[in-house]
Amino acid sequence: TGADVFAVKINQSTNCTINLEIDCNGTTQYGIFLGSGSGETTYVSGTGHTISGKIHNCYDGNSDYTACIIGGGIDITIDDCEAYDSGSDGFYLRNTQNLVIDNSHIHHVNQNYGNANNLGTGASGDGIQLDGTWENYYIGNTIIDRSDENTGNKFCLILNSANEINATNNGIVEHCTFIAKTGVDMGCSVYVAQGEGNIFRYNTFIGGPLALRVSNYSDPVDTYTDTCLKTLIHNNIFYDCVNGVGVAYGGDAEDNRNTKVYNNTFYHVTGYHVWIDRSYVD
Repeated sequence: TGADVFAVKINQSTNCTINLEIDCNGTTQYGIFLGSGSGETTYVSGTGHTISGKIHNCYDGNSDYTACIIGGGIDITIDDCEAYDSGSDGFYLRNTQNLVIDNSHIHHVNQNYGNANNLGTGASGDGIQLDGTWENYYIGNTIIDRSDENTGNKFCLILNSANEINATNNGIVEHCTFIAKTGVDMGCSVYVAQGEGNIFRYNTFIGGPLALRVSNYSDPVDTYTDTCLKTLIHNNIFYDCVNGVGVAYGGDAEDNRNTKVYNNTFYHVTGYHVWIDRSYVD
């Protein structure tokens, strides 16, 4: 128990294969840590690792920084993995190149939001967050379900970072199902805050206040430019969402240029289907 406790830690190794059921028993913060050094600062675990199995019960009840899988590396594959009952994130992956997430199921994350602890509604947690430097990712055939009664803040998937680190990086999200619910402080199911040429295709978005948002993240506002370029959003199904696709909201219309939204299906979308704000979009 205590801070920075991992059930499994991979430290600067090559071609490790993990196929386990990991029960963190509600006391250990992290199921698998891909990193070196101490604490949560390095996130570099070597190359060629493959992870599968079940990882669950990852929270200590009071920490707002827990995850079933946390860390990074090169040529990392997460395949046929079920991650659930996490106080914060399902997968928090930082500084990861050539990442593959396939045939996986993430549910019951952000459980500190609904627990009776000092975090309460301030607790945060994503299904998958790509942070730091990410490049050449693939996320496919994966279900991220944020519809349980205890889930709260944040996103099913967020492509995030700071200082335009991933301004030219990209990847593919396809054949995934994103399930959300309304009535909580959850901005959208998928939030694209960085990248050039990200592709979202053949996915299904069910429920939630907003399905897919493409908007450069900037802190301070309007200091990062030319992010989220050339995003492709096609052949997706948006079902029972309040709103479908939102593009821009940034302070500079250049930030999202050459984004394309086409051949999507909207069914029982009660608000806007596509909202374009200060941007060049087809």
